[in-house]
Amino acid sequence: MPDGSFLTSIASTAFAFMETNDENCLRYLQSNETRQMLLNNLLQFLHQLSEETCETLGKDIHLQLYSAWGTWLMSVGEDKTARQVEPELLVRTINLCAGNMVDDDIISSIDYKNISNITNKVCFKLESGKVSGINCNGNHNGSHESTNEVESDMKELVVRHK
Repeated sequence: MPDGSFLTSIASTAFAFMETNDENCLRYLQSNETRQMLLNNLLQFLHQLSEETCETLGKDIHLQLYSAWGTWLMSVGEDKTARQVEPELLVRTINLCAGNMVDDDIISSIDYKNISNITNKVCFKLESGKVSGINCNGNHNGSHESTNEVESDMKELVVRHK
């Protein structure tokens, strides 16, 4: 593929940006036309998920699904990056599509927020490689302190889930 030719496709440009953090990719993805196309695709996807869940399980998840994704979209411009709250978004989406409706009172409760924060923190640390492990060269990477913290957080999730 000639240099820069991926800039004609949103998907390939997004993939290239995730792999390289290239400024040209970012500029292309941030253009208004691209944003509008991405938003339209997301809305179509969410509508399809809602329709299929309603047809399959007889449950209308439309409002909760749009609320979850809307919250995530609003976090994109905030100090905490959208990547840090993606685990919660995925868990909520999967639960909704499985027909597990969650009352708004539960979502706004302190316990739910604490569990979500711990889940997001654990997933972010695991994804960002801040956990000690052995890489493919046989060398230790990450921090032992982070590993202990993640283990502690995971144990807390198990205890809270019971």
